[in-house]
Amino acid sequence: MKALQTLLVIALMAVAVPAVAQSADDLARMDGALKAIDTTPTREALDAGFADPPAVLKAAVAQTERTTYERQRALTMLSMYPTDETLAFWRTLLNDNDVEIRGLAVYSAARTFGQTPTPALISFIETALQDRDPVVKKWALRGLRWVKAPRATELLGHYASQADPALAKVAKTALRRIE
Repeated sequence: MKALQTLLVIALMAVAVPAVAQSADDLARMDGALKAIDTTPTREALDAGFADPPAVLKAAVAQTERTTYERQRALTMLSMYPTDETLAFWRTLLNDNDVEIRGLAVYSAARTFGQTPTPALISFIETALQDRDPVVKKWALRGLRWVKAPRATELLGHYASQADPALAKVAKTALRRIE
């Protein structure tokens, strides 16, 4: 029985190790696109180059050792894959230590899903508006401009009359762009 267990562990390791190596290889191949400043790959190019582009992009965003720029690029490239899983992933980024990642996650969600907003999107934005950092709140307010829902206009109206002049200015600008 012990020998059978050992063989099973070895077989599982043989299957798992290439998957890990492939993931590392995918991330290494994605580096050029994440570091580029003048081009963004198309969805077709990502689909042709990777078995699961959203998984590779999510893994790149999760690598906190990457620069904020690289993580932001991966985060925004995910907008090419507008699925419930993408929205759920972006929502998890509200726990990220990098304020720019938190802010861009909510803005990207609003921009990507705002034409057909769901309660999950509105909830995500409302949660971001409660963030401790005003940078995240500003990104959320900017994102509301793209959300075609009465609640978006209500939230912008509320923040346009806030005591915080910086938040009020962003909300007023977003309201003007809606009208």
